[in-house]
Amino acid sequence: MASVSDQAGDPLAVRPWSRDAVEGSKSEQYLARRFAAAITDFKGMVVATFLLAAAVAAVGWILAGVLVEHWRVPGGLPRWARGAGLATGGVAAFAAAARWRVPLVIYRVNLVFAARAIERDHPELHNALVNAVLVKERSDEAAEAVVKSLRRRAARRLSGGPTEGVVDRTPAMRLAWSLAALVALVCLYELFAPKSFVVSAARLIAPWSGFAPPARVSIVAPRLAWRMPGEAPS
Repeated sequence: MASVSDQAGDPLAVRPWSRDAVEGSKSEQYLARRFAAAITDFKGMVVATFLLAAAVAAVGWILAGVLVEHWRVPGGLPRWARGAGLATGGVAAFAAAARWRVPLVIYRVNLVFAARAIERDHPELHNALVNAVLVKERSDEAAEAVVKSLRRRAARRLSGGPTEGVVDRTPAMRLAWSLAALVALVCLYELFAPKSFVVSAARLIAPWSGFAPPARVSIVAPRLAWRMPGEAPS
């Protein structure tokens, strides 16, 4: 996770570069806006990726449980097994949220990471943005002319490119395609399987419910026959 606390002595734990603290420098104001946009984009992508991963895991868990109930356990899964599966899934979801979601609330996104993410999308910057962040943090150790020069150079190069897409969206796209494939597989299974997927899924999600295990159902075409009044049926 690209988040840091305000620990003293960490060379990368820089202070936030807020627009409210800028005093008249247009280049610094522009960089502050880009940093804020990059951090917002990063947080939004982390949340979207987490939700997609949770959805893929949930659909996969339900599909696996339905397959076990339909094809491996005669008479359906008992209540204790469904309850244990639901509790395990809940604990896993809570642990994943604590690992990936909570740090975004507790810590702030490292400004050096945001600068590096922008540089990956703009290779023409050549580390100018990261250098501008680090030199600004230690402006008392560098000449003011050097600080301003780095800041203006980074802002000038950055303004010549697009303002979106600084965060890698490949993991989220892969998860979205995986979720779509799982949903399509579930729909096909519901159409062609001899037992109801919906009923088994409801039994897994709510093990305390009174849903009966689904059974194979076969529809026999009716046979029609004519008989005269008083004639015994054949």
